[in-house]
Amino acid sequence: PVIAVFAYLFARQTRKYARNLGNDRHLVEAAGMAHLQQTLQGQREITLYDATQHTLQISRSLFSGLARIQRQYQLLSTLPRFALELLAVFSLLAIVGIGVVNTTSSQDILVRVSLFTVAGFRILISVNRLLMSVQQLRYGHASLERVAQELHAQRTAFVADGPNVLQP
Repeated sequence: PVIAVFAYLFARQTRKYARNLGNDRHLVEAAGMAHLQQTLQGQREITLYDATQHTLQISRSLFSGLARIQRQYQLLSTLPRFALELLAVFSLLAIVGIGVVNTTSSQDILVRVSLFTVAGFRILISVNRLLMSVQQLRYGHASLERVAQELHAQRTAFVADGPNVLQP
């Protein structure tokens, strides 16, 4: 139950953060693609007006923004594993502490700790994968939303033009 509560609270607390990172990534990538297209289309003007340094500065700014977003997402992805393992260690310490306070034999404490360790770390792997999957879904939500909008726009255009659009 402690792991489930932690997983729920972590997913709930990071919901907006992961979605905002995904939206930011989507915006920066779109701006980078637009900048690349403008650079390639306006290469003659860039050379003519000696704007190469300005163009490179914009590119560096976009790439550093994308790197910052990726770094934050990687931190968000590795944070649950670290926190879950830390929670497992403190739980083990609590089991040992309760066993010592209750003057349980060291053999009983060892059996409980080993059983908890095996079961806990098996569960931790699954919970970590689950949390990472949820974070990836939220992080990629902006891209999926964009694809859905484009598909809807194409469907709307197809319906508006009629079903015989493809015929000559």
